[in-house]
Amino acid sequence: LLLCEAGANIKEIHELLWPKGRRRFLVNKQQKPYKMIPDIPGFDDLCIGGLIQSGGYGLGTPYHYGSFVNHIRSFCMLIVDDKKKVRKIQVEPSPENGAIHDAYKWCRKYPNIQLIQNDSIFHALLVGLGSCGVIYSVFIELMDAHYLYEKRYMMSWKQFKHKKWKSIDKKCKNGDIVRLQLYISPYLTYDKRYRESPPVIINTYEYTEEMPMHNITEKEGGHHRSRDCERSTILASLLATRFANKWPRLVPFILQMSMESTCHSGIAISASDAILYGNYNIIPTHKSGFGMNASSFTAIGDDYIRLSNILRAKCSKQIITQPVALRFSNPGFGLLNFTYNESSVILEQSLYDFRQSIYFENEAKMNDNDNDNNNNSNSPSNNTNEQLQVCTTTTPKLWHTLYKIQELCMGEKYKGKPHLGLYFHVDENIWKNHGQQFKEFVQIYKKFNPHKTFCNAFTKESGLDKYAGFV
Repeated sequence: LLLCEAGANIKEIHELLWPKGRRRFLVNKQQKPYKMIPDIPGFDDLCIGGLIQSGGYGLGTPYHYGSFVNHIRSFCMLIVDDKKKVRKIQVEPSPENGAIHDAYKWCRKYPNIQLIQNDSIFHALLVGLGSCGVIYSVFIELMDAHYLYEKRYMMSWKQFKHKKWKSIDKKCKNGDIVRLQLYISPYLTYDKRYRESPPVIINTYEYTEEMPMHNITEKEGGHHRSRDCERSTILASLLATRFANKWPRLVPFILQMSMESTCHSGIAISASDAILYGNYNIIPTHKSGFGMNASSFTAIGDDYIRLSNILRAKCSKQIITQPVALRFSNPGFGLLNFTYNESSVILEQSLYDFRQSIYFENEAKMNDNDNDNNNNSNSPSNNTNEQLQVCTTTTPKLWHTLYKIQELCMGEKYKGKPHLGLYFHVDENIWKNHGQQFKEFVQIYKKFNPHKTFCNAFTKESGLDKYAGFV
């Protein structure tokens, strides 16, 4: 077990557990195995406390791994008690379900810190978005460092469903594939391979004893996917966003090319380096993420493709400018976790909005300079119109698209739950598919927040304060 404070981030922890300069070795100089966090999220600058409270997840399959909070064995939290005094509590599951401390010894050693060994309270406070207290420290279960063999290849969605998915699913069940993610572009292209069915990237990870090779990676520790490669994908999505307004017919081809540029033949990497997905939060992005029953996986993909093309048919410029990501998780901990008690497929859609970005501001300044140099040739109204044309870098009908994806995932057919760490719009409807577990959380919320100390924008906008009777 690793004890760390909530402010530590994944990168710092892995650097201590398995230093980058030693990632070509599985054991240290004393021949003891290096350790790592079993389930790694896609962005390693996230702090542990925020990752746990929002129900963060990493790559897994419907049968193994996938939910980071599953590896939390105990945590310390600061709360405000009935007497309005700040105090510490230590929360963990019941002794029958994995408590790591002896209650009698704890009471003797830490008389001022209450030890709570209760399954309901543990699952409620674990994923609570700061509504019941502040996480101070956590115990994380670790695993031995290992290597993964990564493959990333592309085919049509139809070919994947009918010829590939059964074999991949079988390997996932057997534990041969331990991590899996897919990227789908919903649009057909002029490429003969994708005229009848859109392209999809299949990204699989399997255990391997093969050591990462420096002559391939040219980077210490077998870190083969450089940030330059990931940035090129981001720039391709930026290009698609820019063209979505004037030349929307080019966007499907841009998406296909950007997806193909990330594919590679199989290569061994250290498991701690299998984290580079997402957009590094370096550009303004609006996201929606939903967890749904994994057994409906292929139907979800079909309906997403159908929805995207219906939206495009109604308005040619309303177009997806980044492939949707499909990831998987085994049942997760936390009452408000979107993977709670259910093997889930996670649909994550990112759409870029550059209106407030450095790209937009720099271009606006350049246009202002050009306008100053050409005051005699252009009228003020023409200058304004030209600037708006150059700087229109938001995805067309961005919000409408995200709302439609929300209706698809949270509707009666799939009854999905939103990933609270990615959700783009908070209102009372986000709880409609949580059922009894939400009612259970409200009771615990009222108990641990009696003076409304931890009420915040989220608890207000989501209706949590209303259900608890605070307003």
